[in-house]
Amino acid sequence: VHPEATSLVAEYASASMDISDGLVGDCAKLCVASSVSAEIHAERVLMSDAACHALASHDALLQTILTGGDDYKVLCAVGADRVAAFEKSAQQAGLRVSAIGNVVEEAQNRVSLYHQGVPLSFSKESYSHF
Repeated sequence: VHPEATSLVAEYASASMDISDGLVGDCAKLCVASSVSAEIHAERVLMSDAACHALASHDALLQTILTGGDDYKVLCAVGADRVAAFEKSAQQAGLRVSAIGNVVEEAQNRVSLYHQGVPLSFSKESYSHF
């Protein structure tokens, strides 16, 4: 992890974790730990050039991209009043960040997925080690 990323997350985020087991499943873990729910907008998720190319060729790969592991990115929750400052600081540090969704103040501990406004449902949420 980029050293500046660690300090930015520490300064701005109220919760964070790596998404090495897949964005959807790891976001669900964060929701359970924080007693909240989340909405994720798939079109806002930062992806590698290879993932973008693969997705352009095969729409069905969206599930694999959002639930597969080994991304080693950081998911963090930043308050709405701090997002602009977080994004500006990240840009100044040369880091790519993206607001991919919202925390919903309800204790259902679930992740709702959308792509271009259409609800998504996947058969699995994350990589399983077992």
